[in-house]
Amino acid sequence: MAKILIVDDEKIVRDLLRTVLENDGHAVDEVNDGQEALDANAKCAYDLAIVDLIMPRKNGLDTVVELRAQRPEMRFVVMTGALPALLDRNRNMDDLLGSVVKLTKPMRPADLLRAVREALQTPVA
Repeated sequence: MAKILIVDDEKIVRDLLRTVLENDGHAVDEVNDGQEALDANAKCAYDLAIVDLIMPRKNGLDTVVELRAQRPEMRFVVMTGALPALLDRNRNMDDLLGSVVKLTKPMRPADLLRAVREALQTPVA
């Protein structure tokens, strides 16, 4: 299966995502913020990153842009509890992030797995 990096500042969310993804056969690493994601990505070739959009230090938008610059072949799922509001305020999100799958928190395990499968099948922008 896929090598996945989870980027979220909430440990409970990282733990939930890790459990669901590992039970589905994926190899999973997790980090607390965008800077840690960049450091981890420099050391390991991840197939997919699941990135929370609202985090301290480095927000998810900047994190995705910088991760994609490090590894253009990487795919992304972006998530946040505020996704509908963010989409309304930032109509240029798709232009900024490129091809990403969007997921609203909280999510059901089936929704997470659907988003991961969709992202892994999406051509890289």
